[in-house]
Amino acid sequence: MEETGELYEVIRAYAGQEGIAYFIPVTKGEIVLVIKNEIAYYTIEKNILIGKVPQEYLQLYNVLSVNTSASSWNNLLFEIPTYEDFDIMKKLSGGAMGKTFLVQLKLTGKQYAMKRLDYLEDKDKKRADLEVTIMQKLSSRYTVRLIWAFEDREELFMIYDYCELGDLKKVIKDLYSLSEEERINHVWALFAQIIKAVDFMHSQGIIHRDIKPANIFIMEDGTARLGDFGLAKDITQDGFAAVAGTLNYQAAEVWTMRRMTFSSDVFAVGVCIYELITGQHPFAAQSQQEMIEKIKKGQFKALPSWVPIELQKVITAMLNPV
Repeated sequence: MEETGELYEVIRAYAGQEGIAYFIPVTKGEIVLVIKNEIAYYTIEKNILIGKVPQEYLQLYNVLSVNTSASSWNNLLFEIPTYEDFDIMKKLSGGAMGKTFLVQLKLTGKQYAMKRLDYLEDKDKKRADLEVTIMQKLSSRYTVRLIWAFEDREELFMIYDYCELGDLKKVIKDLYSLSEEERINHVWALFAQIIKAVDFMHSQGIIHRDIKPANIFIMEDGTARLGDFGLAKDITQDGFAAVAGTLNYQAAEVWTMRRMTFSSDVFAVGVCIYELITGQHPFAAQSQQEMIEKIKKGQFKALPSWVPIELQKVITAMLNPV
């Protein structure tokens, strides 16, 4: 039995079971909160009532449509939570834009990550709406899932899956204590997942612009998810975007051409994988400027000899200047 705390849409009317009170009727089109996922049945909350519905009558509800503006989200669904529906547990690190917290939904006790964005000025609204739109466009098993978004107190609140095992920064530390063989096995698995996430994102015309260990999250089952799309940009028309993100993960083209493309993300992934293997940045230097110069020239420390040749070749290609 799995606790969920997610919204589901009723796709077929269900009349319940006569004489059995814990099966409750639902009407097609209703939106209900699933609080438990059991074999063949969902336990739902509906208008304060709690009961069971066979799984074939419900499907996961997509709260936001890509073209929905935040100003109309509160009218879409009466079950959309408000700020008061959550307990703030602690502040989480990271976030290109806004602040992120670990929160708990009071109704179910389920934990989520909550990102708070300014939503008063037009420029803030435009930026926040864009992030939500991109999150909806990139919804997949490779990205951190956006569950709810709602406006409250002149802020936009984005509710995500909470990644219980933290981010890639923690994994980098943990892997360093493993044997070389174990480390490489873990690296291959994570590398494949991260590349799939980036490939899917790029297939949608989106560049992330801030890929780094702090923005790659690890779920409870050990799988990796790409997250924090606050700086992501659709480059379908232009083919490039303005410079943004974290200096240590910016490719040579950023410094030589003052622009970012799909290859900028690929470079950043290469740096992350190098760090997973060695625990160190490939272009480590005494100063920021020295690091930038090394990046521009593609001067990074060679990978250890115990790293498989195929992996060495891939990472080397990712780290070299365009």
